[in-house]
Amino acid sequence: QLRDSEAGVTIIVSSIQVLTSNPLVESWLHFPESQRRLLRLLLDTRPSHLLLLSGDVHHAEVAGRPALELTSSGMTHSCATSWWGALCPSILAAFPAHRARAGDVFTGYNFGTVEIAWGEERGARSGSPAVVRMVASARDVNGSKVLEAEVARDSSEALRYALRLMDELGAERSARGKMVLALASASICLLVSPALLRRLRRSN
Repeated sequence: QLRDSEAGVTIIVSSIQVLTSNPLVESWLHFPESQRRLLRLLLDTRPSHLLLLSGDVHHAEVAGRPALELTSSGMTHSCATSWWGALCPSILAAFPAHRARAGDVFTGYNFGTVEIAWGEERGARSGSPAVVRMVASARDVNGSKVLEAEVARDSSEALRYALRLMDELGAERSARGKMVLALASASICLLVSPALLRRLRRSN
């Protein structure tokens, strides 16, 4: 459907974040094979004015370089009002790699909107009006915009960056895994060696 699509706008909705580099929240980051398949499919098909919508993290965020994903969450719950709320800004600030601007987060109650300006010109085959401008926003309880991002017609640059970031994060996870394994092995050796030495002494 994406490969042959003539749609002027493509919006993909995910219950969890797609592009985040934050390992502390449930996201596609924890399913790297599926995440890579999705991003490569989107890069291969290059749907027009692609926007990813997500939630379930209790804050609002714009992700992608340039902007590709809007997270809005939530209208009744916010990380800032939770028992660990004081730590929320610091946690979000610690994982900025997926954002074009480090400050593209909002921790208050919020909801999302997508505004599309349609032009007079129509597609040759589809007959659909062309998109002049598309803007994704997060708004506070008063309806004021707190985050805003214009959605590009071609998302190739953002998708390529997301794939590169995936590779970098994967390499970091692999390095951390090897370090943990080495520390675990060293700890086992420290625990086992004295007992082994005592046994060898007794046998002699």
